[in-house]
Amino acid sequence: MTTIEDQFYIRQRDIINKISLSSVTIIGCGAVGSCLGVLLAKLGCPHIELFDGDTVEDHNIPNQYFPETALGKNKADALKDVIFNFTPPEDTLKPTVISNPIYYTDEPISGKIVFMCVDGLGNRKTVFDRLMRKRIDWVIDTRMGAEYFEVHTINMHDDDDIMTYIPTTQGDEMPLPCTGRSVIYNVMGVSTIAISLYVKMIRQKIDDYIPKKITFDYISYTLTKRYRENDDPTIII
Repeated sequence: MTTIEDQFYIRQRDIINKISLSSVTIIGCGAVGSCLGVLLAKLGCPHIELFDGDTVEDHNIPNQYFPETALGKNKADALKDVIFNFTPPEDTLKPTVISNPIYYTDEPISGKIVFMCVDGLGNRKTVFDRLMRKRIDWVIDTRMGAEYFEVHTINMHDDDDIMTYIPTTQGDEMPLPCTGRSVIYNVMGVSTIAISLYVKMIRQKIDDYIPKKITFDYISYTLTKRYRENDDPTIII
């Protein structure tokens, strides 16, 4: 007997079972965070928690997943509305979405996997310091600038993983002009890599098979991965 769930998710059933998907928290609902919210919801993620204290402005529309009607609204609240518009019409298939219209400080975390999509290394360090006190399994840190992105994964049950990640939150920011910081295809690229890592975490839960760092440069079309943060990068293309 075919269920409503089978009807909507049949195309991905042999890739990832919707029932196995873990709850997530997205900290920062701007370019990458808003894209992740939509993609996770369409994948079938059952519970999505959102944090962002910012509002949607004109310059956000081209590179973030908000419609014109979201202008002036808080990004977490606006993303909750967008998610409901992009998911199946049956209430039983829609994710539970909790929107927190605040910047993350030290609130409880409901998701076992956290996507950290905040701006700046300083903010990343501050947020990560607080996440280390939470009962979570993984952090996926997405970083993007112009036509380049990085995705870092941190197993929060592995002290070595944590200690090798922390130095990456220090140092100087990549200098970029205000008109050359974000473009939608880069947003899509970093988001799809982050989602694929989330699926890998759910399917096998084996740290050795999950790269610690993935980078991609759209100028040279160079993709690299590292299985440990300090390894020499493996160049894929």
